[in-house]
Amino acid sequence: MNKKRDYKRIMIIILLFIFTITILFIQAPAYAQARSYMIMFLLDKYEGYTSVMAENKIDLNIPDGRSTGQRDWYRLMNIHNDEKGISNFTGRNLSLSVLYTFGGFKWYQSSSDFFIPESPLYNSFYGGYVIKDKDGGRFGFDDAGELVLKDIMAVPEYDYKYLVLKSLDCTEDKMVMKNDKITVTKDIEYIGEENWTKIDTIMVVNSPTHKYRAGKRAYIQYGVPVKREGQKDFGLMTMHGRIYAKYFDEYQATIFLYVMTPEQSTLEKTDRDYLSKTTIAKRT
Repeated sequence: MNKKRDYKRIMIIILLFIFTITILFIQAPAYAQARSYMIMFLLDKYEGYTSVMAENKIDLNIPDGRSTGQRDWYRLMNIHNDEKGISNFTGRNLSLSVLYTFGGFKWYQSSSDFFIPESPLYNSFYGGYVIKDKDGGRFGFDDAGELVLKDIMAVPEYDYKYLVLKSLDCTEDKMVMKNDKITVTKDIEYIGEENWTKIDTIMVVNSPTHKYRAGKRAYIQYGVPVKREGQKDFGLMTMHGRIYAKYFDEYQATIFLYVMTPEQSTLEKTDRDYLSKTTIAKRT
């Protein structure tokens, strides 16, 4: 009889211990990070199978935050596919795959640097876009191969407004992405390929800063939002952006490589250390 009571006490103590550890883990930074990487890894695998790259046998390899050992950027290159949204936004019949990564997690944070106003990677992204015009056009370029700037700039605008800000619960009437300065450089060599067009921009956009809202799925990848004293929800900030764009006849698709971040020095470093190490090849 005493043995049964002792057994029950021991089991209760063990269960209480497990429960306590679970609660502490859920509240710890490690939980937010583990959840983010686990779920995004699985989503990326799924999205990868149905991406524009998979359908057109494009092997697009953009280095992620693991590639340098600097532990600055998120350690996965995420994938999101879109057809209806981008087609409605541009008035074209398009398929879009977005490759992206963002300011990563410090080991002691439940928020990624994407949300940390003091971080050089606050509100920062880099990655690629692969766009296929399903009606056979050369998206971003006319039949003579000349740049169509409004089409090019529509892609990051759609991405930032409707895939990023909307996921954070910013309402459409508050969304801002305004280019104050655009500099275009044509016919450059980049990542071992000729005939890229480089577009540098200075823009005003909404920041991701906002008060926590329950049930936002975006927190799964970015972690918990951070709002400092005196900051407005989705207040405006200045960003620097760069796009490399090229139409590839062999894939009948347009590929962008891009980075956006608050400081020009961070943009140049990201281009040099990560984006410029991209490779593009035909899948066999």
